[in-house]
Amino acid sequence: MGTRTIAIANQKGGVGKTTTTLCLADSLRRLGRRTLVVDLDQQANATRTYGVVTDGVATTYDILTGRVADAESAVVSTPSGDIIPGDIAMASVEVEMAGMTCRETVLADSMAGLVADGTYDYVLVDCSPSLGVVTTNALAFAREVIVPVLVDGYSLDGLGKLMRLVEAVRANRRLNPGLKVSGLLVCQREPRQRLTDAYDEQLPALAARYGTRVLGTSIRRCVRVREAQVRDELLSIYAPSCTTAADYDRLALEIEGMANGGRM
Repeated sequence: MGTRTIAIANQKGGVGKTTTTLCLADSLRRLGRRTLVVDLDQQANATRTYGVVTDGVATTYDILTGRVADAESAVVSTPSGDIIPGDIAMASVEVEMAGMTCRETVLADSMAGLVADGTYDYVLVDCSPSLGVVTTNALAFAREVIVPVLVDGYSLDGLGKLMRLVEAVRANRRLNPGLKVSGLLVCQREPRQRLTDAYDEQLPALAARYGTRVLGTSIRRCVRVREAQVRDELLSIYAPSCTTAADYDRLALEIEGMANGGRM
């Protein structure tokens, strides 16, 4: 099937982008899939969870600013998996890229060789909440987008803004006309709330309006997730039996099914 490149994105912060990137990558690896994480979030939480110290190490900041041309040289292998680490310097990268030519495709150009050689089955990109040039780079590189959403109106506001950017990237032949939104992923779900029932009724129609669907797997809320984040540990190591870990294992199987003839 070649390398599947998936951006985990939403304009709203706190919806579970990094948790989804980390847990999905971990679940896919435990299924035997070769998986790489690309950390584009200026908070670099994924990088910290993987235990990468970025002093003297090439990061996504170096790739986006042109200091590193070949992304393969920035890959760090850790016990948790392979990652191209992020950097707090990403906070200023939008300004530094302002004068660059072809700045929307820097990531795609840098990753081209790594994807072409088939080293990985999956590349998952943890996106920034900003919808500026960094997220545009992610969307110009990835073939698919998964959008984490919460059961609230604010994350859906972020969805609308993200989808407008997706459409702009698709409309530009130089960027990524084949970009697909593989689905909306409901995170931090609390099944016993009445609001959740109303959300379940409304969200499929909203997804259809944007030409996508709600993924069959949803992610239940579990306090263990926050505890694992505080300890900078993968959820499957800190609390392998928690409901959220089980949900991400199911999500990995659903994503795998898409690659094997399931619905995109």
